[in-house]
Formats: sequence, structure tokens, C-alpha cells
Amino acid sequence: MLPLADPDFTRFFLSTYAEPAGLLGAVMLLCGVAALTETRVGDRAARVIAVALVGGDGVLAVTAKLAYAPVLLVALVVCASTPVALRYGAGRWSSRVTGPVVVVVAMLAAAGPIIAAVNYQARVTAGFNSYNLAFTTVLTEVPGSAEALGLPPTAAACAGRSFFAYPSGPTGVPFADIVAADPRAARSAALRVLASHPAALLHAVGVGLQATEGSDLSYLPSVPYAGQPRPVATGRPLPVQAGEGGADAPLLRAWLDTMRAPWLPSALVFAGLVAGAVNALRRRRGGLTSGAVRVAAVAAAAALGLAAVAVLGDGYFEIAKHAWLAAYAVDVAAYSLLTAGVMTVARLKGVRSASNRAAEQRATTSRGRTRSSVAVVTGEPIGNGGTRSPVGPVTHT
Repeated sequence: MLPLADPDFTRFFLSTYAEPAGLLGAVMLLCGVAALTETRVGDRAARVIAVALVGGDGVLAVTAKLAYAPVLLVALVVCASTPVALRYGAGRWSSRVTGPVVVVVAMLAAAGPIIAAVNYQARVTAGFNSYNLAFTTVLTEVPGSAEALGLPPTAAACAGRSFFAYPSGPTGVPFADIVAADPRAARSAALRVLASHPAALLHAVGVGLQATEGSDLSYLPSVPYAGQPRPVATGRPLPVQAGEGGADAPLLRAWLDTMRAPWLPSALVFAGLVAGAVNALRRRRGGLTSGAVRVAAVAAAAALGLAAVAVLGDGYFEIAKHAWLAAYAVDVAAYSLLTAGVMTVARLKGVRSASNRAAEQRATTSRGRTRSSVAVVTGEPIGNGGTRSPVGPVTHT
């Protein structure tokens, strides 16, 4: 919940677009994951509610926006891997029923809206989405790939410019007619080129994660509500004029270069995934530290998926806005890793203090035993008029 204190996220709850519903789904899904980390297999009621919350909010996210499909995918994995004891003393296999049932129900609930969204994009947005992917991402990340994309070599001159970067409008966009003739084939060709160049693909997804640093979306107009329609306030750049908009490669690179720690989002995602994998391999996985690591891993997986879909869906065009929900997931991963780190340090200090106390106690006991041994050997007085004899029993005078 801590990232919600950032106005970068809360101000979008006033939006009439898909972002508020997607954010709500992500928030509640991670709350469900946190609840699962603090319950046991036998906590039937609590676990059933938490699993239903995770699956339901995954459906909420993907029905809000198709690009939020990674949130649903993460939710399904969490549900499928969560055991719930249906009755006391039940066998191991019976505890694996609830999760898959929730997975099936969630998939059935999401199937209709997903199919409708895919069909809508195929009719309305496929042309310029495929164009943006090819020109803003593939041609810039893989120079000389025009022919592999089904474009003439001269298309390389337009690399880095999105469909909406041309003031002449759709009719004046170079090579748009080639892409529009078969958007699906153009997208498939672009994905094949990226798949055959893993380094370029990895860098592109890294740019998507780096763009989460621009979660404030400062280029979008934000004006007070006056109770009636009003023109958009001037003074803020339009998406095609701002680096965050990703419509023009030089502007995008200039914006990315202003970031102080461009590597940080990728590092947080990597750390969250590694910590989650290590935690999964441990035999003892209980406690608040383990729970924080699990939340970090789920958030990191969601952030990586959201950034990848943002880049592979529409290229670098409006990359900051398309990776906005991934920014929330990155923040959750950061806070969760910080919590786990602080608790681990505190636990290690506690263990060290206990070890030191035990060592001091052993040393004290050892010194006491040594003094007793010396007294026996030297025949020192022991009180009550007696003496210790080095060779015999105690004698009294």
C-alpha cells in the first residue's frame, strides 16, 4: 500500500480510462498474495478467500486493459501453486484442488472480454500498433532489419519515428500502407526479428522498465475541473513532443539520459525474481521475511511482464504511460525487498547477540570450574574450618 501514497498513482483514480481499474486489480492481487504468505495450508477459510481475491483481481486487471494480461498470468500461477486443505486430515492431493478450480473459473470469466479486446484491436489499432513496433523499436534496436520486416531498405531512414510523429496525419506516414496491408504479418515479422536478436529484445524490455521512472507522466495535461468542458491547458508538451511519449527516438533517448539511476528498475526486478527463487528452494519458508520476499517476487514478475507487453505491443510510443502499472509493481517490489532486508539484518543481529551471550555464559562457567580445580589441587580453605586436600577428603579442625 505504500506506493499509493505517491500521487503518480492516486491521481489516476480520477481517470475515465482503464488505468484505475487495472491499478485496483494489481493492488488487491498483491494484498491477496500478502494474505497467502501469512496463512497455512490448514487455514481453509482465509486461504480460500485470499485465492479467490488473487484470481478475481487478475480478471479485473485484464478486463480493464488487454495490456494488463501479465497481471492475470501472475494471478493464475499464484492460485495454481497455492495449497488449501479442504478438510482436516485430508491428503496432500486434495489440498491442490482449490487453486486449479479458481484458475479455471478465472480463465472462463476472462475469456470473453479478452476475445472481444483482441478483435477490437485487430479492427481499430492493429495498423499503427504494428507500425510503432517496427519503426520505433525494431529498426532502432536491430539496424538493417528493414528487409526482414518486409519493408524496403529506405525505411531505415524513418527508424525511431512513430505513426503519430508525422503532422501530415495517417495519409502522409511513410510506409504505413505496407504495414496496413497486413498488420498481423508485420507484427509477426517484427517479433521474429527480436526473437532472433535476444540482446536487442533484452535491451528493449530494459527500456520499458527504465521508463517506469517516468510514472508521473508529466506530459499529460492535468488541469482543475471547472464544471464544464474547457480546452486543454497549454504549457505542457504533447505526447509526440515529449521524450516520455516515445514518438521520436532522439527525444526518447534525451529523456532516458536524464535519469540518475536508469539501471535501478531492472535491478529491482532482477533482485525480486532471484530472491523469490532462492526463497522457494528453502525448506523453511515461514515468517514475515519470507512473506515479504514472496510479495517482492510476484510484483517483480508482474512488472517484467507489463514492461515486456508495453514494448512488444506498441513499441516505444508512449512507453511511460504504457509501463505505468509496471512502475507501481516495481515500487512494491522495492518496498518488499527493503522490508525483507531490514528484517533479515535484525534477525542476524539477534542471532549474533544470542550467540555472544551464550559464549559469555560458557566462558563464565569454564572460569568457575577452573577456580574449583585449582582450589582442590592447592588445598585452599573452603570455609567452616575445613580445607581442601590435594590427595584426600576434606578435614576439619
